[in-house]
Amino acid sequence: MKNRLPPGREPRAQLAAELRRIDQTRSVNMRRFALAMLLVTVGCKQAAVSSVPLTPLEVAPEALTFEDTFVGFTSTRTVSISAPAKGAREVQVSTTGPFEATAQLELVPGETAALAVVFRPTAVGAVEGALTLRDVALQQTWVLALSGQGRAVPDCQPRDACVTSRFEVSAGGCVEAPVPDDTPCTSPLSCFARATCVAGECRGTTVRCDDADPCTLDVCSDLGCGQVDGTPYCPGSTNPCLVPSCTRDAGCGLSELPDGTACGARTCTTALICLSGACVQRTPPRTQACADVLVGVPAGRGFVDGRGDDARFRGVVSMAVQGDDLMLVDDARVRHLRHGNVTTVAGRTPSAGIIDGVGAGASIGSWQASLAPTSTPGLFFLGDGTTIRLVTTRGLVTTLAGAPDAGGALDGIGAAARLSLSSPLMQGGAGARWVQVPPDTTRLSPLLVREVSATGEVRTVQSFDLTRLPDIDAGPGEYWFVYSTGVATGEPLTAWVALTDPGRMTHGYRLVWLDGGVVIERAGDTMRWSSASTSVRHDSCRLTFSTDAGSSVVLPQSSCVSSVAFDGDATAYVGTGGSVFEVTEAGNRLIAGPVPDRRIVDGDRDAGRAGWPRSLSVAPQGVYFLDSTASLDRARLLRLPGSGASASLETVDAGVGVQSSLAFHQGQLWLNRNDNVGIVSVFEPSGALVRRFSPSVLNLGQLKSNGSVIRATAFWFHELSVDGGARRIPLVENAQSSAPGPTGEWYVFAGRDPLDGGVSQSRRQLFRVEADDSLTLVAGDVTKSVEVDGPALTAGIVTAHKMTVAADGTVFFLGGDNTLRQLRNGQVTTLMTLSDTPLDLVALPDGSLVVSVDAALLRVFP
Repeated sequence: MKNRLPPGREPRAQLAAELRRIDQTRSVNMRRFALAMLLVTVGCKQAAVSSVPLTPLEVAPEALTFEDTFVGFTSTRTVSISAPAKGAREVQVSTTGPFEATAQLELVPGETAALAVVFRPTAVGAVEGALTLRDVALQQTWVLALSGQGRAVPDCQPRDACVTSRFEVSAGGCVEAPVPDDTPCTSPLSCFARATCVAGECRGTTVRCDDADPCTLDVCSDLGCGQVDGTPYCPGSTNPCLVPSCTRDAGCGLSELPDGTACGARTCTTALICLSGACVQRTPPRTQACADVLVGVPAGRGFVDGRGDDARFRGVVSMAVQGDDLMLVDDARVRHLRHGNVTTVAGRTPSAGIIDGVGAGASIGSWQASLAPTSTPGLFFLGDGTTIRLVTTRGLVTTLAGAPDAGGALDGIGAAARLSLSSPLMQGGAGARWVQVPPDTTRLSPLLVREVSATGEVRTVQSFDLTRLPDIDAGPGEYWFVYSTGVATGEPLTAWVALTDPGRMTHGYRLVWLDGGVVIERAGDTMRWSSASTSVRHDSCRLTFSTDAGSSVVLPQSSCVSSVAFDGDATAYVGTGGSVFEVTEAGNRLIAGPVPDRRIVDGDRDAGRAGWPRSLSVAPQGVYFLDSTASLDRARLLRLPGSGASASLETVDAGVGVQSSLAFHQGQLWLNRNDNVGIVSVFEPSGALVRRFSPSVLNLGQLKSNGSVIRATAFWFHELSVDGGARRIPLVENAQSSAPGPTGEWYVFAGRDPLDGGVSQSRRQLFRVEADDSLTLVAGDVTKSVEVDGPALTAGIVTAHKMTVAADGTVFFLGGDNTLRQLRNGQVTTLMTLSDTPLDLVALPDGSLVVSVDAALLRVFP
């Protein structure tokens, strides 16, 4: 709005009128006074006219957002500035950030000027800045917010020798154009022997990659010629005892599995095995040990094929789903889950390295091997150390790419490729992808995302310099631990990486490759798996299942997640230490593995339940033991089956509280509790307390009785007396377990006291302790670091954490990996691998054993 004088005449006309009025007055003095007052009044009005305030400029818009702009290029937007009708105006201009504008602007009165603001990004990512305008005359300032996104200029590489590729900002990416015709296009890694470019395509005489072997798959690509084993692509059979095979003379065919190979479930009375290529039912030999459930519901880890909750898993580390087939890696073996039935199809324990073959004839080199589906039904990728292999649902394993113990990062076909599996395989791209982390973590060399096709072509699809990550400042020679949970299935290409710095602080990131470059997000160090629109995050045994539609939190039996496989975008299969679940937004469903039921419930085989049974001790009434759930320990009695009755459980009104061990000794129950000193409580079988005393031993450990004496084993080996005393057995230290023999002798798995001429503390051996406390070595070779059967003194005994001795002098003990072993007639042999992790064992008068496992008690017939 213009500044105006009050309504009336202009100053010059007003002065003339006043002078005429004054002339008409009669007094000269009056005329002089009136004239003076008139001049003062007119002057004041003129001064009022000259002090009218200036009109502010008009500026629009209040902020500018620029379109995404490639680094090194520019985009422009304008700001409209309007001046008042009168008077020229000067505007000072300044910017911050990667934004530019002219430093000064002269405005013509009554006109609108367009100020050009230029965005010139220097880095990838979102940036902000400000535009400041200052009206010099009015001393008024405007500040406009500026924002934009910098995009990476793509590295334009031609797809082949007959086209060029260059970046054009107007096209927003790479633009290809054909090279001139007749340009040679043959290269050392080409599938052509002689060729030239024609209309942008390489044409000429092709190389024949055929090696005349019907058992190989001939591959030709820009990586050159190569051959991979084609046996996995041979037709299979519905007969579980026949597997595809191939010979150079006959081509594809079927071969019989070795006789005795398991082809179905096995119990103590029946077993399904292959004989002459047929799956038949037979009775297991009586020379093979067998276990039956006495009472309870076993819920521990193990390795047993079967249906539903009869199956056991040692620890599922990888899974892949393809239709109704779910393949798993468990304890360096490949297992197949279909319609709730679990079968082991390939691998052996212990592993013999990377060996191709069928079933147990194949060997998986890494217990961290991973799986991903191919596009061929029944065929899966198997990432194993420095190789990519193929495995069928029938257990045929062949090497597709790479070579055993020959890692690296060389693209190629089949055995010519070099690779190292440092994260799980995931379905993606032309086949499967994985993240290959730097082998030398003192230099933080680039992280690679690599890909393998079903024809054995291995190539690097992306790389990333780890030093670009925020908060990563690796000094010379510093050790950084780098690991990855892998890549997401589908697009865009997404990978997770975590780095642990020398101060043991973990930095987690999510990397997403887009057209404009790599987007880096902080992601913590929780385990993550992702498909196109579904993600699974796992932290502290808590599972978060998220989809585009929402998120739900599922706790699958409080189990810690070890692997995830996606079936589309609505379902995930989750492997835990001992079970497999199907997880959706609606919740989780157990499909294989045990359902824990760790309650203390008295009753027969069907109704009785056990929690954590241990410390077994034989009595005329049956087998006494300690049982616990939560923080409550109770003494319980297992009555053995007989006279048509099944086994049953009873709880004894004794031992409430935290107890360590129990022994039935001279008609009474001895229980010990380890606090600052060991406290022993003696009860009648009815539950009445007889006495309580402390033998002044810090840790009593396991109590065992032979009817005459009671001894305790916990590093030292002590004999307790009824008056509360404790006598240490000399020469024994580093003791792990003990058991009384049938003729007054004791057996102890321990080291020798070095003060008395012993030679082993860290390695234990099995000793016989005579009545005079003398020691005789009976089994174990301290030079053996693995369990090895054979003559007693050369056998490898890594552990014997619980033992018992039968009436005939056979020593039974629990070894590693759920094994039950025995020392008999100077030989150490492994009797069987139990389906669940054993907690304790005791020999019965009839020669059988009672073995306790998580939530159950078993009867074992050696």
